[in-house]
Amino acid sequence: MIKLNIKDSIGKLRDVNILDGQKRGEVVARRAFVLLVGALIIYLLLLAFVGKKDQNSQPVEAQEPVIETGVDGNGDTFREGEVVNGQPVVVEDGKAYFIQPEDTRSAQFKAIESFTQSYRGSRIDAGYLALLKENCSEETLRVVVAMSVSETGMGRDVKRQSNFWGWFAGGNRNYDPSREVMAKVICNGIEKSYKGIGTNDALIKKYTGNSSPKTWKANFTWAYNQMEVK
Repeated sequence: MIKLNIKDSIGKLRDVNILDGQKRGEVVARRAFVLLVGALIIYLLLLAFVGKKDQNSQPVEAQEPVIETGVDGNGDTFREGEVVNGQPVVVEDGKAYFIQPEDTRSAQFKAIESFTQSYRGSRIDAGYLALLKENCSEETLRVVVAMSVSETGMGRDVKRQSNFWGWFAGGNRNYDPSREVMAKVICNGIEKSYKGIGTNDALIKKYTGNSSPKTWKANFTWAYNQMEVK
């Protein structure tokens, strides 16, 4: 019985015409065969194309970003992002511009700085003023600068490197430390013992040893007023 069924099945398969048969099963089988063959061809083409592309591809070297350069008003060339004297460079249309940093200094400090720069013979330069600023409050800084005028003409009338105030620490009349040390000593000393000296005659006499206190006060008052915020 089994052998007979196998022979019948084989016979039926021989009667199937996939190429041009018109039976429903033959038409379905033919369409499925065509789709299968088409899919196989597409797959093989994709494999060939991708493989060829991989073989021909070359590694691409990373390129450094292009940094623009520009020329300033003096004809000097600068690069975008470069910092010159604390000012970042910005380049637009081949021209270099410098971004001005925000000035955070107070009006009072600017007035003090302007006075030290304009006073004849001043030896409180930008570096020394910066040290004093680090150690003094603004009001104390103003007093300290005015006192230096009364004592030594802001350092003009002495050969000392830092002691422009006649401040003799420990009674040492040759006291003349580094400017870093002197800035700390004079700011702390005036803040602690001579705050308000400009309007206190007793403190002026104590500081000067009662030597020409009126002249000292007049010079102090004049210098102090020069640093008034306008």
